[in-house]
Amino acid sequence: THLRSVPPISRPDNFEDSLFYKLEQLSTIAEQLPNFGGVIHGGDLFDSPQVSYKLVSRFYHQVLNKGLLPWYQCIGQHDLWGHNVDSYRVGPLGMLEFVDGFHVLKPKDCVDGINAYYLPSTSGENVVDFLSWVQSIQSGIIVVHGMIANRKLPFDYVDASTVFGLLQSGVVMLCGDWHESFDL
Repeated sequence: THLRSVPPISRPDNFEDSLFYKLEQLSTIAEQLPNFGGVIHGGDLFDSPQVSYKLVSRFYHQVLNKGLLPWYQCIGQHDLWGHNVDSYRVGPLGMLEFVDGFHVLKPKDCVDGINAYYLPSTSGENVVDFLSWVQSIQSGIIVVHGMIANRKLPFDYVDASTVFGLLQSGVVMLCGDWHESFDL
């Protein structure tokens, strides 16, 4: 989502309003679902851990307060200071964590059958630990924020086919950070 108050240079529209319009559409769809179970967000809800209180308040009032709960929020690098996972507490996610039904999913957390992982680096021991963790999940949903891609990239990433090949039967994986769909 990368919610932010300051628009990218190339956007002539009101960027913040456009983002909230998309979230309102999500709310409208959720209202029509008879068994809506909540929102699972793949990380980077905000574009920075240093956003205005006004933006956080707007998110609460126009999104969470309109029925998009429970909300399961994976941590992404834009939600943190210096990739320090514990630093989310002093940013907007820390404020929203006090909202009943808003769950910040910390690495290797499992809340309501949703397993979370934050992969800050896709090289070395981080990847070995991540792949081992993926294999250990027997059921439910995995949401991970990390650079998992289905094609070669000019920087470190984890190959999607490797990860998906390790999933147990019946486990669903959702990925944040890579902004394209997978064709496997």
